[in-house]
Amino acid sequence: MITRTILPFCLALAGIAASSTAQTVQLSDANMVFTWSGTSFISGFSLVGADGSACDNADNLFAWHWCYALDGGAGQTLDENGHGNYLVAPSGSTQATQTITDVDGHGAFDATVVDVVRSTGSDAGYVEHDLTLISTSSGPINLKVYLFVDADYNGVPSNTTLPGSGPDRFLISAPTSTCGGCFEITADSPDHYGVGAFNDPNRPELRIVAGNDLSDNGLPFGPADFTGAFQWNVSLIPGAQRTLRATTGHNDVFVGQPGGVTYFGNTVGGASGPPTLTTGQTPVLGQPLDIVVGNGGSASSTTLLFGGASQSATVPNCAGLTVGFSLILASVPLPLTGGSASLTLDASTCDTTILGIDFLWQAFVIDQTSPACFPLIHSDVMVVRYGD
Repeated sequence: MITRTILPFCLALAGIAASSTAQTVQLSDANMVFTWSGTSFISGFSLVGADGSACDNADNLFAWHWCYALDGGAGQTLDENGHGNYLVAPSGSTQATQTITDVDGHGAFDATVVDVVRSTGSDAGYVEHDLTLISTSSGPINLKVYLFVDADYNGVPSNTTLPGSGPDRFLISAPTSTCGGCFEITADSPDHYGVGAFNDPNRPELRIVAGNDLSDNGLPFGPADFTGAFQWNVSLIPGAQRTLRATTGHNDVFVGQPGGVTYFGNTVGGASGPPTLTTGQTPVLGQPLDIVVGNGGSASSTTLLFGGASQSATVPNCAGLTVGFSLILASVPLPLTGGSASLTLDASTCDTTILGIDFLWQAFVIDQTSPACFPLIHSDVMVVRYGD
């Protein structure tokens, strides 16, 4: 893990000392561990993958925090005066709630912070962050609420944003890391965003400290040491409240589109029937996908065809022997063991531009018992579509 020394920016740059009463929350769900050290502004987001890979335990966050500016004032870290004392969750708990009465003594609002961690795979998961602001003021209040993130994805302080990043999503990779995958921070309906390098004089944290609007620029980013922030403008009348939501994810991209697998076309089988083609998992951005061939009989190998157009080409007078798509992008030979084979696709596919695209697969096996004019049997066409 990369180690750097940094003072809590909302505190140090504003000249305010952090509370000595700040505690640490550590939440976990299966392989995923989320650690947040309250007002210290140093946050860890670590994943302990069940797959036992060399990339496990990489610390993906150097800093993560809610900040705010009240009624045109300077920026502050939420509860920087230590009124809330973040509740320490029991070991193994997936959720923690912090209730802060009279945030930082302004006599203006209370806040409730809820963090929920969820594992979605052997090296994937996310945390949901809900911040609810409740006005206790006798008059209207206006807040600029910020979520600031300093990401060192896979423990590397040199990150690049991926296609799909935008005003409500930072999708980050580490080009120099061999671990692959992606890291994501999302915000529900923010009013502004800003991105800048850790040592950039125009980086978003300086705007936050000054209580200014974020710049709405900085994308695409990298490779460099990533910092970014989202901003919500919140106006509350006495007694009113508003909940803001953000997510922080590793190899789990929120796109609002489910992934899935469908089939079309015919099969040709030999004495033991046609080969089968399935996936080992649901196709999800950022996570590995196994393409699995079965019922290959006694053959020693299979050939997977990969394509991108669904127009079929049937061999005339050949018992239905059909290539299920007209655009063949790759031909992948695989050895069969007991009639089965598996191809694992790269887990680092986090590019949201592939959403909505059909990826077509078909398996062919040499079989002397085939009824076709060639000793070939084949599966139907499997259509893979990535989602979240």
